[in-house]
Amino acid sequence: MNKQRVKHTRRTFGPLLALSALVFSTLGVADVNLPSIGEPVDLVISPAEEKKLGQAFMAQARKELDIVYDAETNYFITSLGNRLLNASNHGSETFHFFTINDSRINAFAVPGGYIGINTGTILSAQNESQLAGVIAHEIAHVTQRHIAHRIKEANKQNLPLAAAILIAVLGGIQNSTATQAALSAGIAASAQNSINFTRKNEYEADRIGINLLAQAGYSPNGMAEFFSILQTQNNRYGRESIEFLRTHPLEQNRIAEAQNRAALLSSGNHVINTVDFQLIQARLQWLLSNERERAFHLQSINGTGRTTPTLSDSYRAALTAIQSGESKEAKLFIQALKTTYPENLLIRLLEAEGVARLENFQQGEILFEALLKTYPEFSPAIWRYAEVLIDEKSPAKAYQYLASYTRSFDQVPAQFFQLQAKSAGLANNRTASLESLADYHIALNQIEDAINQLKYALKTTQPGSADYERITAKLAILKNGQLPSKP
Repeated sequence: MNKQRVKHTRRTFGPLLALSALVFSTLGVADVNLPSIGEPVDLVISPAEEKKLGQAFMAQARKELDIVYDAETNYFITSLGNRLLNASNHGSETFHFFTINDSRINAFAVPGGYIGINTGTILSAQNESQLAGVIAHEIAHVTQRHIAHRIKEANKQNLPLAAAILIAVLGGIQNSTATQAALSAGIAASAQNSINFTRKNEYEADRIGINLLAQAGYSPNGMAEFFSILQTQNNRYGRESIEFLRTHPLEQNRIAEAQNRAALLSSGNHVINTVDFQLIQARLQWLLSNERERAFHLQSINGTGRTTPTLSDSYRAALTAIQSGESKEAKLFIQALKTTYPENLLIRLLEAEGVARLENFQQGEILFEALLKTYPEFSPAIWRYAEVLIDEKSPAKAYQYLASYTRSFDQVPAQFFQLQAKSAGLANNRTASLESLADYHIALNQIEDAINQLKYALKTTQPGSADYERITAKLAILKNGQLPSKP
């Protein structure tokens, strides 16, 4: 465990709020004519334009937000989201789930299927069904195109500053003087009132989200239970302290309706909580703590003998012991976890990393490879194994594992291409390193950067070679305004 994988930044959220608020702005300007593409809401913004707006938003989000880049957390949130999506009729739309290091309770949906969840939301949920309820609600906002309808409503009111800037963004001129002036002219100050969903939107998202919960095998009570948590927090600390309530107004009738709807669907066995949810909560607590807090926690539960450590305590203690090189303590806590949950993938992964780093590297390799043979799509194992291999001076093998994974599976997190580039570079494979960097930029929709990396990569190859032909073909696709079927 080399370092804490939480990205930190000192930049403010203001410009990003402004960008997201553009589609809801209530500032009056001249009408802007948008093309007619299909159903009524498409008169204002098409699904393709929503996707581009989401990409523009995410490009800014990566600069402005403190996004959590942790393989285990990302895998869990994405798996939870996909479980809900598989139970829905969302068509071919691709969703992207990401976590933000923010202690406030909040989650939001962005056009194009981008759904952000604050760490405060994950840590405030008391079970997995409650967290699933929040995510199901946001999925419903996207599938019902509530954001597009808000743009349509603003256009009806002859207030389409949002659409004007949207056109600028979609036209690839985000840095235009007009756009920058708008962003700095105080739109952020009115953003909060502008992005509120209507009461109708909220009730519809609740209804669809609760059905999604039941269809996906979660407790349909999860959403209403989380609403109750919000209400308690609201009563205790006030509405202004809960970010979620600013954009998702909550009232008693809405809670009662959610409870009544859930009661109609609550027959049968439903997932309330999982070991993975508890482990990810513990992992986030660990990631967001400092070295001193981790050491104190380990010391407080280590060898007391008075009480049996909780699942969360044991997992966090094992993480700290691995990081600090305390082999005996790591083995003690991992064994306790394995005894209770022998087949849990996160615990098996923890064991593989602990053995490889602290006991016997070759034995750890056996554990990693056995895990990946059975579960080749378990991306956290690929990530941690690659890290261990790099630290053990085996970057070429790390590159082989990463390249096999990124070639074989869809929706690979962009950071895997970045680690792949690092491993190739350390293995003195400059062509592969540059091409992997290009794939990283493609995954982030940074096409110009990708083209530049591929041009550099082409200079390191021999004309007529397989590498030369592959890179040339990829360049041609990008220059034609398309994306490769695989990065």
